[in-house]
Amino acid sequence: MLKRYDRLSTDEICLVILMVGFFLRMIYAIRVGYDYSPHDLGVLTSPGKEGFGHLAYIQYLYENHAFASVYMGQFYHPPLFYIAGAMLAALFRVRMDYAPAFEALQQLNMAMSCVGTYYAYKIAGKVCRNDRFLIAAAIYLAFCPAFYVIGAELNSDCFVTVFQIMAVYYTIVWLEESTVRNILRIAVCIILAMLSKTSGVIIAGAIGCCFLWRIIDRKSEWKNLLKQYAVFGAVSIPLGLSWEIRKVLVLGAPLGYIMRLPVTHQQYVGDLSLGERLAFPYHLGLCYQSIDFSDPAYHCNIWTQMFYTMNYDENLILGTSGAASLFFYRLLFYVSIVLYIMLADMLIRALFDKSICMGLRLAVCLNYLIYLAFFIVFSFNYPHICSMNFRYIVLTAVLLILGYGLYYSRHYDKRILNNAVLILIAVQSISASMLYLIWPRI
Repeated sequence: MLKRYDRLSTDEICLVILMVGFFLRMIYAIRVGYDYSPHDLGVLTSPGKEGFGHLAYIQYLYENHAFASVYMGQFYHPPLFYIAGAMLAALFRVRMDYAPAFEALQQLNMAMSCVGTYYAYKIAGKVCRNDRFLIAAAIYLAFCPAFYVIGAELNSDCFVTVFQIMAVYYTIVWLEESTVRNILRIAVCIILAMLSKTSGVIIAGAIGCCFLWRIIDRKSEWKNLLKQYAVFGAVSIPLGLSWEIRKVLVLGAPLGYIMRLPVTHQQYVGDLSLGERLAFPYHLGLCYQSIDFSDPAYHCNIWTQMFYTMNYDENLILGTSGAASLFFYRLLFYVSIVLYIMLADMLIRALFDKSICMGLRLAVCLNYLIYLAFFIVFSFNYPHICSMNFRYIVLTAVLLILGYGLYYSRHYDKRILNNAVLILIAVQSISASMLYLIWPRI
């Protein structure tokens, strides 16, 4: 049972915390330009021509009301995010000035991040109903630095993350009540994730394991479950793969095509040793305040890059921002590393705790391991600095706090450990909020 503090229940207190986080992130998105994070943004091009980058993709859709006939540049990406951008261009473009439309798209992206954290909190309420955990989860999600980062970027990372979170939520809802309606909700979320970014399909791995476990666990219901799986596949597979199929059949792109930088590019790290790339990080960030893409040997370690980019955008520059920004930058970096390791340890422990529902362990803990494995494999298949970016696996930040919830539900009596986690979450949240409010790059 949730407690009431004066006139507010725990859920109401948590919603207030989430609203404060929403407010701060929206302020941040307003204060920074849409182009502060140049992840292949590219530039606008002449009317009717395909250019390079996310901006040119949006421009082409708006001006031609059709998809491009090429898949090079950024045009290989699924179109959902770019269609939203084109629709906003129709509303906010002023003559030939697209800037107001791109600013509006940035606000939409940040609003989507708020939707994602709300659904993440709803999942937290399903994995553990303890008041103390729910408040800790609300603080963690409301001020999570990764959502500051992807919400202000102008690409599809935020869209796909939100739909993946929603897919996890509706999977847990389906585990509670296995109906056609609920499994179709999962299908819709997966479709939207795959139409946002090709990597959206990864969420299907853990969900498929949940489906398999349910039919093993409830053998007497196998006929009904197989019917549901058939409906799920009939809806999600053709619609989810529709863009990939078009890309292969219409444009002649290789199956699963992702733009690859050449080995001669300054970011290339494929010629460095396995130890340098995968050993526990030996560069922990105090010596650099932004990523120097011309020095791959210094930025080749997967874990260092993951820890760095889960807190800051790769374009964060603090050189002239003053002592306060530098203090919160360093504090956030190291506290987040300690918190990440502690949460990951508890998530792994929860995975092997047989007293916890297997479905929850698959949807949360196994899901985390799948995404972490994807991140490592992707970093080696595309061995460049920009590939080792946490923005591809922001879902894991959510899964960590959910894994902690599963652990907490069985170990709420470990006060010293749980107090330490709460303190680290508070310090991380304060540091992230102060850093991103003190340091807006305008």
